[in-house]
Amino acid sequence: MSLYSKQNEKAFIEIMGALELELKERRNIQLPQEGMVVIDIGTGPMPYARAYQIWAGQTSKRARIIAVEQRYTAGNMPAFIHAIAPQVEPVGGRVEDAYDVLKAKGIEHAHLLTMFNPSPTEPIPNIKALQEIVEETPVAGAFGDAGDADIKRFTRERRCVETQSFECFSL
Repeated sequence: MSLYSKQNEKAFIEIMGALELELKERRNIQLPQEGMVVIDIGTGPMPYARAYQIWAGQTSKRARIIAVEQRYTAGNMPAFIHAIAPQVEPVGGRVEDAYDVLKAKGIEHAHLLTMFNPSPTEPIPNIKALQEIVEETPVAGAFGDAGDADIKRFTRERRCVETQSFECFSL
């Protein structure tokens, strides 16, 4: 059972659908109907894992969701995440060190990079380390409320497109 209620799962799927539509209509970015790769940075316990897997499966055949989290150790994704979303692939370690692991998994390019509820007490991960994989990839971030984090940390010196609670930008 997901930590999210069915209502929260439905809302997450709807927001991701709105993001997908926003990317298509305002940025002319079409997520692939087959083989989409999504990298989620700083997943923590990932309570939205099941909803993410459902959305990705509705969007693209053979979609891959890569969960990068420094608290994961090799082969040690929290069991409940694997139980509710077995297709989520964990990558343990800092995002700055994930490049080699992603390449070893055959990830050449990501189609979407997400960061949900980043901690205001920790620095935004340095996604520049993944530049070869995420270049020209839309990045979406979401916050629980305006006080959770300073959106300027994400948007400073970047071109942005707003969609509901998301900010999207390219490296």
